[in-house]
Amino acid sequence: MLSSYKMEIRQTTAQKLKLMGRMKLAQFLSLSENEFKEYIDKIEENPLFNELRYKYHLIGYKRFHDVIEKPSSLRLKEELISQEGNFNVEELMENPEILPLLKKVGSIIGIEEFNKLLHGKDGQIRKIIEKCDLSNQEAKIFKDFINKFQLQKILTSSSSDFSFPSYPKVFLIASIEKEDNRLVIHPLKKESYLIKGKFSINYYRFKELIGEKKFSSSQINKISALFKKLELINRRTTTIYQVIYHLKEIQQAFFNSGNPEDLFPLSQSELAHRIGVHP
Repeated sequence: MLSSYKMEIRQTTAQKLKLMGRMKLAQFLSLSENEFKEYIDKIEENPLFNELRYKYHLIGYKRFHDVIEKPSSLRLKEELISQEGNFNVEELMENPEILPLLKKVGSIIGIEEFNKLLHGKDGQIRKIIEKCDLSNQEAKIFKDFINKFQLQKILTSSSSDFSFPSYPKVFLIASIEKEDNRLVIHPLKKESYLIKGKFSINYYRFKELIGEKKFSSSQINKISALFKKLELINRRTTTIYQVIYHLKEIQQAFFNSGNPEDLFPLSQSELAHRIGVHP
């Protein structure tokens, strides 16, 4: 009876520790990109980190597949695009067919319904296309406008002309582009953690050095604590990379054609399941 009680206590404790670990990871994943970069910089500036990397060769970097540094000219262009600024609808109206098409849709479904569509509350574009009897070409132009409108609205500051729901802060981390007939991942910043890759830790060599009495007990504790921080960083960098990589692989048809109709239905839950994390 007592043995069964002890086993139950151990299982409960293990579950609590596992839950605490997940909560800690979730909090770490929710850091802004700037906060995350500051965290990594602080780690890499630590004298102990550099000693373990250059003197003992216990720490290194493992590059991510299909991640290539973007040319400086393109990187600068995207940095400018990613900055918050005034929302410019005129840029989306360059196609002369758009305005008459929007008037047509608005007159049929009404201003209120059209506003809901722009707000992202009622995303049933297919029903609206059917209701307005749009041709394939008109449907393509209309969907392209809605997608670009909502994306630009997320990436820029809120406009006083529209009452949009509060989106989470968006950070432009990387782009997926075609290069030499293949899709690659271009991180925005030259010093991006995606370019460096994840930290590699030589635990086998660390064990050997401990056996050779190279470190004191206090040093071993400090090194172990540092390794835990590196592993935590790796969880985030790997998760971000896997999200981008899977999007690149799953949506290849769309990235190659640019046609929204080629987008593969992919929910956040499905993507989380594929990369083995909670949504």
